[in-house]
Amino acid sequence: MMDYLAAMKVFVRSAELGTFTRAAEEAGIKVSTVSRYITFLEEDLGAALFNRSTRHLHLTEMGRVFYEKALSLLDDIEQIRSLVPTLNAMPQGLLRIQLPGAFARKHVVGVLGEFLAQHPMIRVEAILADAERDIIEGGVDVALKIGALADSQLVARKIAPNHYCCCVSPSFRDVNGRPETPQALAHRPCLPLGLQSGGTWAFKAAEGWEKIKVSGPLRSDDLECLRAAAIGASGYAVLPRWLVNDDLQGGLLENVLADYEFSSGGEADEGIWIVYPPKKIVPSKVRAFISFFENRYRAATEW
Repeated sequence: MMDYLAAMKVFVRSAELGTFTRAAEEAGIKVSTVSRYITFLEEDLGAALFNRSTRHLHLTEMGRVFYEKALSLLDDIEQIRSLVPTLNAMPQGLLRIQLPGAFARKHVVGVLGEFLAQHPMIRVEAILADAERDIIEGGVDVALKIGALADSQLVARKIAPNHYCCCVSPSFRDVNGRPETPQALAHRPCLPLGLQSGGTWAFKAAEGWEKIKVSGPLRSDDLECLRAAAIGASGYAVLPRWLVNDDLQGGLLENVLADYEFSSGGEADEGIWIVYPPKKIVPSKVRAFISFFENRYRAATEW
C-alpha cells in the first residue's frame, strides 16, 4: 500500500506550489510519482482533489476541505515529533521496577528517595519478586537480578559482584568450633537455602568448584530468615556479602572460612545485574535508573 502520510505531504505542497513539477522538485522525486500519489488519494477518497489546467492546479471543493484537514494533521504530527525527543530527554512518568526482595529491602528501597529527588517527574512502582518472572510480559521497565542469568533476549549490565561467605555467630562458633576446611561443614549444623531435603553448598578449590552436602536444624527459601537464624546461633550459613557485610563488620557474624569463595548452590553466582527489554531507544527514565544504581553499587568492593 502506498504511504498515505507521504501522499498527504505531496498533496499539500502541490496545492501550495500550484504544480506537480514544483512539488516534485522540492521533494526530490519524479513528477510521475507525484501524480501517482494524487491519484492514490483521489481513488481512496472517491473524489477529485484538483481541477487541472495546462499551467496551474486548482483545488476542487473537496480538495479545499481535504487540504485544510491534511494541513492541520501534518502540523499536529510535526508537533508530536518535536515534542517526543524533549519528553524523552527528561526522565519522567511511571517507572515499573522488579527487584529481589531481600536485596531491595537492604539496598534499594532506602535510597529510592534520593533517586526520586534527583528525578522528581518519575513515579516508581516497585515489584518485589524473588521468583523468576517474565518482565516483558509483566510490563516491567527495568529489573535487578542476582546470580547467573538465564539465556534471554534481555539487555543485561553488571553493577556489582555477588560474593558469598560462610558465616556464624561468635557464640555458636564458641560452642561448635571453627571449621578448618569447607569439607568439615558436612559434619556441622548448617542452615541450607531451599526447601528440598538435601542442601548443597559449593566452594572454590584449586581444581574448580566442589560441592558439599550440608544439613542442620533449619532450612529456608528466604535469605533474610537464614541471616536471622545465623545471628541467633542456629548454625553455619552461606550468605551473600551484600546481605551480611554490616553484620560481619559489627561482630554479629564472623566469616569462618575467609580464604574460600562460596556459593549457596552448585556453581558460582556471577553478579548483580540490571536487565531491561531490548529497545532501539531506551527511555530516559530507564537510563536514569541504570545510571543511578551503577554509580552507587559499582564501587561496592566489600561485597
